[in-house]
Amino acid sequence: MKYLLTSLLLLTCNLFADDANFNMKWDKVPSSYVEGAILGNGEQGTMIWARPEESLNFDIGDTRIYDEGGRLPIGKFILETKSQRESFQMTLAMQTAEAKGTVKTVSGAVEFKAISVSGQNLNLVKFTLAGDEQISIKHFAIPGITTSKLRNGIKEIS
Repeated sequence: MKYLLTSLLLLTCNLFADDANFNMKWDKVPSSYVEGAILGNGEQGTMIWARPEESLNFDIGDTRIYDEGGRLPIGKFILETKSQRESFQMTLAMQTAEAKGTVKTVSGAVEFKAISVSGQNLNLVKFTLAGDEQISIKHFAIPGITTSKLRNGIKEIS
């Protein structure tokens, strides 16, 4: 089973990878969480995607935070541009584990470079603006639950 899953993963990556560099490429914004570029260090990571009305999402997750359905998000950053998005391109370099992209707008462009640092719970994103574009970044932290609520949930299961 492990061999089959590994083979399917490699086959899937080959379908979407750039042959020369084994890089993943997007020519339009990934419109759902599961279509986005994933960066991570094995413990903490980022998914890059956007809803149609947004410029770009950077969803933050941590493998230590999960429920029976899998890993849960712990927060997100939403990049907002002053102008409407016209085009998008992004590359995920498998060798360097770095996502790079450009959001082109009516007023200019926003280039970004994102990495998850190995051995540290640190996700970095650098933005570079071109033309008359301006950005703002909204931050949303997912609130934690109290230990009493967690313990009550455990008692209900027991």
